[in-house]
Amino acid sequence: MSNNENTLQTIKLAIQDIVAPEVRELKVELKALSHRMDQLEHRMDQLERRMEDRFALAERRMDERAEAANARADAQFQAILAAIARSSAENELMVYKQVTPLAQRIAALEAARPAA
Repeated sequence: MSNNENTLQTIKLAIQDIVAPEVRELKVELKALSHRMDQLEHRMDQLERRMEDRFALAERRMDERAEAANARADAQFQAILAAIARSSAENELMVYKQVTPLAQRIAALEAARPAA
């Protein structure tokens, strides 16, 4: 073997002795990091599902409250309409009670009046 070949062989062995362990160590660290990233991704998926569930629950509650408020408003509106109808009927009855005696008096006066 020549001197150049011996030098190359020595450099090659030195690189293998120095770099190879570090490469193996980096591979182990990379694998651990990849595993950790998978765990974090799984945890993020769980958090996303929980948030979606909470938003869905909040949306259902808001819909229920809105429906209840609408039902109350409808009931109040119907009560107001009924009160207006009662008031109108009472007014008509009052007018009838006031007009009927007057109409009877007018009819009696007209009947008592001599024909012209």
